[in-house]
Amino acid sequence: MINKNKKITYKSSGVDVDKGNRFINEISPIVKETSRDGADSKLGGFGSIFDLSKL
Repeated sequence: MINKNKKITYKSSGVDVDKGNRFINEISPIVKETSRDGADSKLGGFGSIFDLSKL
């Protein structure tokens, strides 16, 4: 039976948002070194954007 009163969180499902944010902060300087025309300059989130007309 499903417990409708139990709160489901990222943490309870195995996702540590704070740890992910720390990881992003650690790799940001390295990622910025790979910047090029057409690439989205921001790091984070779940996706990326690349302008193919810049190739």
